[in-house]
Amino acid sequence: MELFKPHALELMKRNRANFDEISEYCRSPKAFLQYLDRCGVDRAALINYVAPEVIGFTNEVNQFVADYCRHAPKRLISCGSLHPRHTTNIMADVEHILRLGIRMIKIHPPHQLLFPNDYLNGVNELEIIYRAAEANGIPIMFHTGTSIFPGARNKYGDPIYLDDVAVDFPIKNPDGHGGRPCG
Repeated sequence: MELFKPHALELMKRNRANFDEISEYCRSPKAFLQYLDRCGVDRAALINYVAPEVIGFTNEVNQFVADYCRHAPKRLISCGSLHPRHTTNIMADVEHILRLGIRMIKIHPPHQLLFPNDYLNGVNELEIIYRAAEANGIPIMFHTGTSIFPGARNKYGDPIYLDDVAVDFPIKNPDGHGGRPCG
């Protein structure tokens, strides 16, 4: 919870009646695993992504999720992230998340403020991320649809921009929210 920007954290607190419980699960893999047991859930993907402008998450989320999932690697699936505009060496960042054992990559266009096909517009780091995911058999989850967080730009969440990615890269790419509409 420490990585959240104050306005994003306040929005979470206001909209989650069980915020204290969620905070406990973020601190304690044991508590979260007990919750999964009570709910009859065998496995969970812990989705994290780098979006410092909108949410506040930096590359630190990758280490956090890797450490958290080590408590039950067969039950907890680590999902980390890379952000093309917040890297000085994208290959080093890719290699780092591979060393951490991250099992899925999240691209959140409305919070990262980019189109998933911006590799066509000179954001070469996206192509490097996609090729590395392809070469290592790591799925990339794309957020499609809207976001209520201040600073998010919903235009980036239109799923049509994944068409280029799907054609150009034979990677596994589940879509988050399936184009959740505005309103």
